[in-house]
Amino acid sequence: MKLVYSLLVFLISVACTLSAGVYRVRVDDIDLNVRKEANTKSDIVGHLKDGQYIYATSVSNGWAKFHKGYASTNYLIKVSNGDGTDYKTNANLNFRTGPSTDYTIITTLKKGTTVSYFGKDPFNSEWAVTNQGYASLKYLDKVGGKKSSTKSSKSTATKTSKSTATSTSKSSTSGVYRVRVDEIDLNIRKEATTKSDIVGKLKDGQYIYAISVSNGWAKFYKGHCSMDYLVKVSDGTECATNADLNFRTGPSTDYKIITTLKKGTNVTYFDSDPFTSNWAVTNKGYANVKYLNIGDGKQSTTSNNTSSSAGAGVYRVNVKETNLNIRKEPTTSSEIVGKLKNGQYIYVTSVSNGWAKFYKGYSSMDYLIKENDNLNAVTDANKFVTNTNVNFKAGPSDNYETLATLNSGTNVIYYGIDPFTPDWAVTNIGYANMQYLNNASDGQSTINTLNPTDNEQSIIDSDASFTAGINSISLIIVSLLLLVRLDLFI
Repeated sequence: MKLVYSLLVFLISVACTLSAGVYRVRVDDIDLNVRKEANTKSDIVGHLKDGQYIYATSVSNGWAKFHKGYASTNYLIKVSNGDGTDYKTNANLNFRTGPSTDYTIITTLKKGTTVSYFGKDPFNSEWAVTNQGYASLKYLDKVGGKKSSTKSSKSTATKTSKSTATSTSKSSTSGVYRVRVDEIDLNIRKEATTKSDIVGKLKDGQYIYAISVSNGWAKFYKGHCSMDYLVKVSDGTECATNADLNFRTGPSTDYKIITTLKKGTNVTYFDSDPFTSNWAVTNKGYANVKYLNIGDGKQSTTSNNTSSSAGAGVYRVNVKETNLNIRKEPTTSSEIVGKLKNGQYIYVTSVSNGWAKFYKGYSSMDYLIKENDNLNAVTDANKFVTNTNVNFKAGPSDNYETLATLNSGTNVIYYGIDPFTPDWAVTNIGYANMQYLNNASDGQSTINTLNPTDNEQSIIDSDASFTAGINSISLIIVSLLLLVRLDLFI
């Protein structure tokens, strides 16, 4: 009996260890949202920067709870005691769940006890983040500047990783890059380091011409940007020069000439410069738009091969921690007319230059995944049948164009309800009123979405090591409790 109780206590302590502890923020050159509750719809109550530390009191469903709120574990790395610096308490000291004496005491350690120190609390610089919780810095003394033995191995790993990244970056070198940052802005730094001054911002979908790439940073006329949020592109629009034209490293005649092309030469145009709208970003560098016949051009033969082959069909939104903008026109400078949430479905009527067109407007293809439209490859739950002759439309209303008319008894793939009109279905043929569709397996119009767990998949996957471990231990604990209960009856 004692053995059972001992094992039970041990397993509970292990379960707690898997959740609580110190985490380092890993978001590179952006900020991590701190939410009031453990979901992406909750209010943002603060931000965390790359490299900052928090002490999480618990982790559940991909969210770490700490004194300020909740942060997604997608952007947190649990650190070990060895990654910190050895400090000693200079008095008997309470370690708490937050940086104030108002918070709950986790443990009390005697004077002279060694703890691992990671950094100051991001919101209260007088309190330390340690492996035991939060403690006032005035009661901690550094142990002779000694770092933990595992710290050096971590540094080696970091250098190796950086070296690999550098070699990859150098192969990219100069060219046109598109900003990919979801619903945030990308910092432009004066120098190629996150500690350097911010000299500007770039928005998602904007283009720059980088003159060089080194150590994970792209250099362009405005400064330096992290390569983590840039995608090298070739999918522009073909246009011709209408005069002999200089292409430069920046959007002004003050910048260095990269090349000079003769009148009538074709180049690939991407967009106007984010800061100087009368200059164009092209595959050759920057050029004044008045010397390019942009409106008369055709899509480049090398452009958007992936998007063109994708074409019309059903797409799932894939944006994780943000919402996807719907634009009035296919450009990031166009008016936002709506939002799409992660996991929602739309029927796209056409794709061009990296933008998907549907009845509400345009959305970037960077955050859309085309769904399988093979009827034989989906589950019975998502096979629906028409219960009358049905018109399938380009949008969720009879006012939209009819894409196809199917006879009663025809099978279609049902993906989900339209995000804006819940009595219309998104299918592989187009939009249809739900009243004219029955589930093929039972004849009922029950609403099931394809892969219903997709909305949370990224969160579940990222926290698999925690969730799997906790679930397994929970099962064992429950089993042992049953054994204990049975033993009492016996």
